[in-house]
Amino acid sequence: MKQQQSATIPPLMSLPVFFHLFGISKGAFYKLPEGKRPRVVRVGTKPLIRDVDALAWRDALEE
Repeated sequence: MKQQQSATIPPLMSLPVFFHLFGISKGAFYKLPEGKRPRVVRVGTKPLIRDVDALAWRDALEE
């Protein structure tokens, strides 16, 4: 059985918000190979991560 999320995950989040909510440092994020990171989308020049991509990334780590 999967655990309930304790924090509400916004539909789009900035990288610092993602790092905080998912407990990963900026350095550890960028050390991951490109294919092992959640997909980053850009709105203008701002990089954002969608909630579904963040959750899929987290679930893949648990497998």
